[in-house]
Amino acid sequence: MDDAFSAYKNVCVLDENQKLIIDEKHEGVSRKSFYYPLLEEERAFIEIKTQGVYPFSNRKKKKEIIGKFEIYLSKQLLFSGNLYKL
Repeated sequence: MDDAFSAYKNVCVLDENQKLIIDEKHEGVSRKSFYYPLLEEERAFIEIKTQGVYPFSNRKKKKEIIGKFEIYLSKQLLFSGNLYKL
């Protein structure tokens, strides 16, 4: 058990105010942090995908959901959440 705890580190994969690109004109922010225990060699297999909710509103509400993100490790979904207007 001690070997597992020493091999895996709790890594911040996504910071709560990290900007993510949705498309060439739009960015969103996650508003949630995501930590996951990873081996050092697994870090290279993390992928974050984003998708917009179209059409985008012209309103300036920061709480407005403009998309979603998904975090994958080796093509397996670990976590998903909303992206909010900056």
